[in-house]
Amino acid sequence: MRRGSLSLVLLLTPVIVLIFGFYLSSLFSILVVSFLQPVGAGEVLTLANYLEFFSQPAYLHFFQSTLRIALVSTLLAIVLGYPLAYYVVANRVNRMGKLVLSLVIIMFMTSPIVKVYAWTVVLGRFGLLNTVLSSLGLPTHDMIYNEPAVILGLTHFLTPFAILLLLGPLRDIDPSLVEAAKGLGASETRTFMRITLPLSLHGVVSALLLCYSLGVSAFVIPMVLGGGRVSMMANLIYDRYVETFNPYIASAMTVVLLGVALGSAYVLNRVLIRWVRI
Repeated sequence: MRRGSLSLVLLLTPVIVLIFGFYLSSLFSILVVSFLQPVGAGEVLTLANYLEFFSQPAYLHFFQSTLRIALVSTLLAIVLGYPLAYYVVANRVNRMGKLVLSLVIIMFMTSPIVKVYAWTVVLGRFGLLNTVLSSLGLPTHDMIYNEPAVILGLTHFLTPFAILLLLGPLRDIDPSLVEAAKGLGASETRTFMRITLPLSLHGVVSALLLCYSLGVSAFVIPMVLGGGRVSMMANLIYDRYVETFNPYIASAMTVVLLGVALGSAYVLNRVLIRWVRI
């Protein structure tokens, strides 16, 4: 083995040990526990945990709402993030573009707990919005502890990820292609739809996959902004692990959620890649 290859192996060894020794072993442990049930002083292999999950309407409701909230929040993050990323790239040499990028990075680095409690200040019963409505003589509304509040908070959390993933593909687009399209008489809209968007779609795919994965596994945001009325699978899994101390059904839920998230990401990736090729 050459010295360069040996050095690379030595450098990667801690990462490999970390991934395979901790992460994959933890996943394997969860998978094993999901097929176990306590019987007397021991445990037996069974599918009872999965049968219980798919036979309980309450569990399926949590599951469906998790996928729906994650998907809606992801799409909103892409819709909001793409124009901002496009603006930053188009104005990267200007002060305003640099300012917007700085704000995005600050928002990215801010703790999700800080973000979610900031939304409670804005949306709460005595929060900023209701205070403004009350001062204007308008009726106040319960703007928190519901699904729209969770979607709003999750979209706020995911948007910086979408923006940062879109910056690279948009920056890599050759400006001469855009100039050539405009020189041939194409409008701004047509140039965007035929040049900019197709060449940046691989960035859109990456942003969709990452944001959807983060959305499905959200815990703090639905816990705080949902207020117990809107919960997602991560909250339910935590409740089964900690509150009711049932690691068996919790492990089965984790496996199902992870499997569906990976499967959805794979299908979405294949569909979007095929659409890009077309």
